[in-house]
Amino acid sequence: MNHNPTIAKLLAKENVTVQHGNYHTAWFDVKDRILGLPIWKDMGKDVYDLLVGHEIGHALYTPYEGWHDSPEKLEGCPRSYINVIEDARIERFVRSDYPGLIRPMANGYKILLEDGFFSDVDNIKWDEVKLIDKINLKAKLQDLIEVPFTSEEKTYFDRAFTTETFDEVVELCREILAFTKENQPELLTPPPVSEDEQAPGNNDNDDLPQGHDDMEAPGEQNEQQKLEGNDSGDEEESEEDSNAGDTDSNQEEADKTSEDQANADTAENQSTQTLDEDQSLTDNFYRNAERDLIDLDEDGRQTTHVNGPKKETLKQVIISYEDLAKDRIARREKTFKSESTPECNYQANYDMLKKLWPARLKEIKTAVRPAVKEFEQRKAAQRWQKASVAKTGMLNVNKLHAYKTDDDLFLRATKLADSKNHGMMMYIDYSGSMHGTLSHVLDQLLHLIVFCKTVQIPFDVYGFTSCQKRARAIDEMQIDSDIDFHNVALPNLINSNLKKSNYEEALFQLFARATVMKPNARYWDEDDNGLDWRFKCDLDYWISSYEQLGSTPLNHALVAAHTMVKDFRSKNAIEKMNLVILSDGDSNGMSSHHGDVGAENQVDTSGYWNRGAIAIIDKKKVELRDLGRRCTKDLLSNLQKTLGCNTLGFFVSFDNNDFRSKISEVNSIEYYDGSDVYKEANTMYRKEKVAHYQNVIGYNEFYVVKGQQLSTATDEALGELQDDASKGQIGAAFRKQAKSKKANKVLLTKFGIAVA
Repeated sequence: MNHNPTIAKLLAKENVTVQHGNYHTAWFDVKDRILGLPIWKDMGKDVYDLLVGHEIGHALYTPYEGWHDSPEKLEGCPRSYINVIEDARIERFVRSDYPGLIRPMANGYKILLEDGFFSDVDNIKWDEVKLIDKINLKAKLQDLIEVPFTSEEKTYFDRAFTTETFDEVVELCREILAFTKENQPELLTPPPVSEDEQAPGNNDNDDLPQGHDDMEAPGEQNEQQKLEGNDSGDEEESEEDSNAGDTDSNQEEADKTSEDQANADTAENQSTQTLDEDQSLTDNFYRNAERDLIDLDEDGRQTTHVNGPKKETLKQVIISYEDLAKDRIARREKTFKSESTPECNYQANYDMLKKLWPARLKEIKTAVRPAVKEFEQRKAAQRWQKASVAKTGMLNVNKLHAYKTDDDLFLRATKLADSKNHGMMMYIDYSGSMHGTLSHVLDQLLHLIVFCKTVQIPFDVYGFTSCQKRARAIDEMQIDSDIDFHNVALPNLINSNLKKSNYEEALFQLFARATVMKPNARYWDEDDNGLDWRFKCDLDYWISSYEQLGSTPLNHALVAAHTMVKDFRSKNAIEKMNLVILSDGDSNGMSSHHGDVGAENQVDTSGYWNRGAIAIIDKKKVELRDLGRRCTKDLLSNLQKTLGCNTLGFFVSFDNNDFRSKISEVNSIEYYDGSDVYKEANTMYRKEKVAHYQNVIGYNEFYVVKGQQLSTATDEALGELQDDASKGQIGAAFRKQAKSKKANKVLLTKFGIAVA
């Protein structure tokens, strides 16, 4: 059911917190004032409003001992009797406080009536119906049903609609039970219900009804509780026995042997038939049928529902560039204090990188020219394709001589269509497996950033990793069934809205990290005197706590992207949005948050990562085929559909096996399949240094590259030469450099075409 937590919170007023989650039943925590609601299947807005309004009524007006799932025993008051009278009281209060719910609640009960939640009311023999059941049917169905009451019964019915306190409810239940014993004793033990009249799943051999109120029906035992060792039934039985004058249950519990326990379990099963003095048959029938409202998957298991992050959570997950820069400095200074002489090493490396950076930036600007050219040409071509020719209102003097035969005497002007405002958001994989290739990925990223800056495309660049300092704050903000963002961090590495000085520093920091991470990085000094420089400064001195390599929360990043892209588009008035993912592997599986409050009512979804789920992201329902690899495709497809994103993926393979595995995935074949797709991919790669696919695994454009081929440096091959290098070695170095330039030109050109 497409739930709207805002409505529930508004109904609950200021003192009750409402949260939807993967629960077996509705529950309420009296101490923390939290109302938990299960995820119901979609039966329409009116049924949803009815269910929410009803549960809100309990949360606001019902004391703990009056809740349907309360273990409290009230002498002389069958639990189902209390359910009926208390429901009538709280629903009367809800209708009074929220007149807008009167119609939805009436419509909701009408739908439930038509769906069989009240059995066959058209063929009821009223002389065989107890007073409590007459009251229940009339209280809930109201004008939908005519219930014949005797004058004496009418008195009790009227009182049911005037009770103000829970104490009055309890007293009225006792009086109704006494009236039934005196006037309808033959109905206290009803005949067996026929199979045709049973509610869905209402069978002696079925599990306990798992409706929103978790009411236990007589003669039924919750098998799940038995498997988990739940002894709530023992407590109820012991209290019954205590009331009958038996030995104190607590003492018996302490002295029981295993044999006594087995005998007690048998006695418990036998005693559940007489748990209450009487039952409301219509209440039991309704609650048995009500469990069918819980959303189930095709296997009959409760559907997993997960909720996207709230804006407050995203504020903790997303690390702004300003916070990132501050944390870099703080972490570096903290490290300096714990080491003997690293500061001078860092400063020496910093100074050397500053000398190298201008030349490298110049090379990058030169390298992106093909992509810029391709982008501008495509952009201009699109404007001309949509151009229109219009008359200007000025006479064309060259056509005046033909005024008798041609009335087209005005000058014409070609009006070019307005070009679209492009935007770019990039997510970079900061997982541990990227350690060997991240330097090359960051090198490529520098080119993409300079490209965007050159063609004036607004952009945002984020890393995604599982290294999060704010995990505790995130935990405190999350509620049950929220997608767990516990350790997820999305540091903003650079964006187009930074001030010039911050932009230049952010770009340099990406270059610095890329350089420091390269194995055996060597550069000639500025005097070219034959001495080389090796970077000996630890990477930790360059990065913040949020930029450490962790796992791969790609799916979490894509969930967050639904909000981040939407805000970015609005802020920058973007018409064509491009979303770029640079990664080397599959995403972590997602899981949902589980809190301590209401834990006994939660569905265990810990092993559900490979099952389908329903996600509520940005207040919209998204169907996910699992919470792993297929989830990635579903999230990307939803970004295309809902936000019009053009999705581009760069997969960085670590080795040939990694390359072949991804080729298998994009072609939907088994890895060991002897298909020609591998031969085709290798041919494509030899020619263009990239395997390029369109509309696969959720991406509009997908590039499979080998990590070493992503290197865009033009001086590495020559920089690796030794002083005594032979002519053959020098020639090989120049050929390697030329190949690197060509591969980079092809990739960047394709990128320029894709984003145009």
